[in-house]
Amino acid sequence: MTKPRSIRLFGVRQNNLKNISVEIPFRELTVVTGLSGSGKSSLVFDTLYAEGQRRYVESLSTYTRQFLAKMPKPELDRIESVPPAIALEQKNHVVNSRSTVGTQTEIVDYLRLLYAKVGRTFCLDCGTEVKKISAETLVEWGTDWLPKKKAYLLAPLGAREGDVPPPKKTKGKKKSSGGKKAPPKSKAKTLGPATLDALFSVIREQGFQRAVYLPKAGAEAVSLDLGELGTPAFLKLPKDAAESGRLFVVVDRLRVTALDDPETRSRLADSIDQGLRLGKGRVAFYDLDSFELKTFDARYACIGCGREYREPEPQLFAFNNPLGACSHCSGFGYTLELDEGLVVPDPSKTLKNGAIDPFSKPSFSDWQSEMFRFAERHGISIGKRYRELTQSERRLLWDGDPSDEKNHDRFPGIRQCFEELKKWKYKLHIRVFIRRYQSQSLCPVCLGSRLQADALAVRVGELNFPKVLELPIIDSLAWIRSLKLTAAQKKIATEIFQQVERRLSFL
Repeated sequence: MTKPRSIRLFGVRQNNLKNISVEIPFRELTVVTGLSGSGKSSLVFDTLYAEGQRRYVESLSTYTRQFLAKMPKPELDRIESVPPAIALEQKNHVVNSRSTVGTQTEIVDYLRLLYAKVGRTFCLDCGTEVKKISAETLVEWGTDWLPKKKAYLLAPLGAREGDVPPPKKTKGKKKSSGGKKAPPKSKAKTLGPATLDALFSVIREQGFQRAVYLPKAGAEAVSLDLGELGTPAFLKLPKDAAESGRLFVVVDRLRVTALDDPETRSRLADSIDQGLRLGKGRVAFYDLDSFELKTFDARYACIGCGREYREPEPQLFAFNNPLGACSHCSGFGYTLELDEGLVVPDPSKTLKNGAIDPFSKPSFSDWQSEMFRFAERHGISIGKRYRELTQSERRLLWDGDPSDEKNHDRFPGIRQCFEELKKWKYKLHIRVFIRRYQSQSLCPVCLGSRLQADALAVRVGELNFPKVLELPIIDSLAWIRSLKLTAAQKKIATEIFQQVERRLSFL
């Protein structure tokens, strides 16, 4: 009977191994144990695996070898009967601090698709479901509201929020006494009489003959005949008539008994399309008898309060993507903030004796001098222990006093000092210095969800995206199996469901 073949290594000197020889049985399970630093990894990975992998790669063609990583030849005298090797190394290949079990298993990727395809957006302010309104949607709505009514189909005039470009910068701006540019006055831009007349003239040239002005909600509309534009008979409007949202162009006058007539529905659909184009995505219905006004916006916005949302897409639910990540914490869920306990490690010290630790350093003695003068101006004794300071005194030290800006040696406050110091964060010692006085805290904007508000408004079932990620794996599996979707949603998301359920079941 022949002796079983063995793997034999002679004179191994790899890393901390000192000229050892070993024989390993072939086709049997062998365990290598020992103390930390005894050379286990050097023998198994850096010698046995490295040589087996190197010999296998050398047996391939030159063309194939250029695509494979070749390991260095280990330090040893001789090795016999080594086969091609496969190794599962004890290394953490996760290089992103935002990686989770969900991202590593790609479950999060499929959940992002699920929320983008079948998620429903609910307004974070009023709870109303957000839907994108189209002309077809308005026609269907009109089948219930319009019959047996006399109504106007209106297109709102005036730029909506975000449409007016910011004023251009001009030279020679006035400066404040502190030498800084004075902040621009927040004054809403209004359309003067000449601009309104020009707007009405353009609308009249497009074939529209009438506009209406609503003095207030629930009031009777004042009719404006555009044919009288430029004559004394034309009504003079307030300067903010367009910006107030009470000025409209009459696109069509409607008086129908029912909308089951194809010709009537076609006319209504054409009028709505025309109104949406003229009103930049907005259209309104006005009941001439009850003075009720119904306004609709074709943007992806809440029909209840008007808050606009971003339409769901996979990137919106990715905290590793700028589109979805919380802008305050950059998708980490936590922020680094100044910690009072680190800035003031010993509250029993006085301000004079270095209670504010960063200011006691020689490099930042100027800040301490400014703080002393600031304290003197505000009646804060620098010989007082920090723990004996009142809340208002501490607030002054931390946040400064805005009325103190006139002083050339003003002290902006501890927080603002650190903000100014961040300008030199490209220097390593400055980053280390700032980090010494910071601690990790939950992001106050996203509350740890790591996503923007628009992503938090989207739900599948009763849960939004972060709530699903917080579930234990067994609960996540129960949630995905309990979802009740419509036939159309199932058709869209069948493959997504299978992939998520398969991975959760495996875990």
